[in-house]
Amino acid sequence: MRKVLDLGELHKQLRQTEEHEPHFDEELNPYLLDTVLPQLEGEEPIRLEQIDFDQFDEEDPFTILDYYYWRENLCNTMRHINRRISDILPSCVKTRAFL
Repeated sequence: MRKVLDLGELHKQLRQTEEHEPHFDEELNPYLLDTVLPQLEGEEPIRLEQIDFDQFDEEDPFTILDYYYWRENLCNTMRHINRRISDILPSCVKTRAFL
């Protein structure tokens, strides 16, 4: 099956879309997001006595996990779209020019 991607049409359609960023529905705890998680992501050792447990509720770590799963799914979707567009082979099409 032959796929055709008209870059001019794609450009026109993208310009007409409203910009909106995907939004995670639940509120994220800033202490966990800005203090604890960067250390964990950087694989830095963190001890329990370094964590201020009064800064978050017991549900907050699960909300952060949900956020990371949501973000990973979003990244996978974008990679899939990028791969599908990249797989389309270029083709030359004759155009008529009116001078």
